[in-house]
Amino acid sequence: MRKKYVVVLVIVVLILISIFIILKGKKNYAFQIESISDIEFFTIKEKNKYGVINKNGEVVVDTIYDEVDIPNPSKAIFVCKFNYNTEKQEYNVRVLNDKAESILYEYFFLDTVKLDWSSSEIPFEKSVLKYKKDNKYGLIDFKGNIVVKAKYDEILSLENQEGLLLVKRNGKYGIINIKGDCILKEKYDIIKGSLKKDAVNNIKETVFIVGINQNNEMKYGVVDYKGKKILETDFSQIEEVSNASNDEYYIAFKNDKAGFYKNSKLILNHEYDDIVFSDNNLLIIEKNQKQGVVTIDGNSVLRRGI
Repeated sequence: MRKKYVVVLVIVVLILISIFIILKGKKNYAFQIESISDIEFFTIKEKNKYGVINKNGEVVVDTIYDEVDIPNPSKAIFVCKFNYNTEKQEYNVRVLNDKAESILYEYFFLDTVKLDWSSSEIPFEKSVLKYKKDNKYGLIDFKGNIVVKAKYDEILSLENQEGLLLVKRNGKYGIINIKGDCILKEKYDIIKGSLKKDAVNNIKETVFIVGINQNNEMKYGVVDYKGKKILETDFSQIEEVSNASNDEYYIAFKNDKAGFYKNSKLILNHEYDDIVFSDNNLLIIEKNQKQGVVTIDGNSVLRRGI
């Protein structure tokens, strides 16, 4: 009887371990970008110095700072910068609330995460700040809770993808989201966000163009949000084609010849000197100084000697 109980116990433990592993593997990569309906605070400038006013025009932070970032203008959190250090290329930073009181002062260095593309109305991540400890960077929320421990050499915004952050460690880049989830491990030399897909709406449809340095030559490929390869890192150049469909299209060069892909499927062989995306989902193809026009599904419209 005792042996039977032991066997049953072992089986139960193994089942529980299996369930734990399965659940652990099913990470929830979704995250929410804060929507701002009411702007409460604005930066002001006076004699080349910056401060903050509220929506009633009242001064809440005097204009004495070299820069002031308001990462979320619906909340009273202002990253005020002064005394630029040219050697470190950093400002001294003081984070203030709407009573001009210092907050989050337990962190020696804080900064906003700037969004480096012009289409964003508010050019910052709206729910996190990056902090520095022992010369490494991490993330905190606006209440001072640690979202990501300070373990990265850099934390930057990912172009076209609010809520996803480019992180660098040991010379390689990866991606995390604003919840701190690891999306791509740090193993790439270059990562570019998708032009078309919006991670806020559907992270599962987000793809990335990645580059790996192979024998001093950069090779590019495409991976999804789990790191699954859509196109191998085997191309000297990859250009994403923006279109209205749910599919992804790429112009890719291999051995100095251009090919065209729909998701992972090769539509046009690598035999063209150049392929250029045009309006109306048409491609201008060039070969031996002659041109033709095809649709993005590879159907010929007009070929001139090709």
